[in-house]
Amino acid sequence: MRPAAVTQGKRKLPQIVDCHLLAGDSDFLLRVVAPDLEGYWRFQIEHLGRIKGVRNIKTEIPMQKIKHSWEVPV
Repeated sequence: MRPAAVTQGKRKLPQIVDCHLLAGDSDFLLRVVAPDLEGYWRFQIEHLGRIKGVRNIKTEIPMQKIKHSWEVPV
């Protein structure tokens, strides 16, 4: 995989609001916005799956936000 090529492909898609390069089993963590599950499925098939270098897509859907904070305990 060439991270630069994949990264360029992701930058062109406005549905991707966050993209992180990871160390570990997965290469990228994306936060994608879609109107509903069918809209996400279409986005995955029509866009994510067609980016050169993308071989596998794993989707995790959050069920409930437990905590969200920007505070850093110092």
